[in-house]
Amino acid sequence: MGEAHRVRPDADYARAGFSSTAGLGGFGRKREGAPWRAWAIAVRFGPVAGGVALATAFTAIALLALSTLVHYEVLRGLSAALPVLRIPTRSKLLVVLFAAFFAHALEIALYAAAYYGLVEVAHLGTLKGEGGASLLNCVYLSAETYTSLGFGDVVPTGPVRLIVGLEALNGLLLIGWSASYTYIAMERFWTEHRTE
Repeated sequence: MGEAHRVRPDADYARAGFSSTAGLGGFGRKREGAPWRAWAIAVRFGPVAGGVALATAFTAIALLALSTLVHYEVLRGLSAALPVLRIPTRSKLLVVLFAAFFAHALEIALYAAAYYGLVEVAHLGTLKGEGGASLLNCVYLSAETYTSLGFGDVVPTGPVRLIVGLEALNGLLLIGWSASYTYIAMERFWTEHRTE
């Protein structure tokens, strides 16, 4: 490629009417036509105009909705099934604990599948650490993030980090929901056990 065709970001920003430090406020020069404006926006916003932000936001909203729906359905199913289960009342607490564990494991798997898809298929970031973005590393990252344990030897980079941060918040809320449900169930079934 010749010197004239080389990409020079500062010159491109200046030609588009941006200063490299002023952001959108530097739109001083007037250019004619829609193609010029589209090019200027693409130069300024780069990957955002390419849909990375939209893909990340859509994935985040979908994961929030799916994980909350899974949790809701498991707890709703428990509420319907526990009163009619013909097992000792204290054993019902074990059912609650195993169902909550199952719900959390399923939610961790949802996030792990999303990490794998975002990193390996959509190329929206990487996982740094031994083993890279293997499915096992995605499950490990998801489990340590969901439980708010923090990062260990697998660290995300790029836009996938936003999903990781969201999972920590979502995991905290869903674990709290399980804890409050378990407390209510324990109070109810232990009280029933004492009166029997």
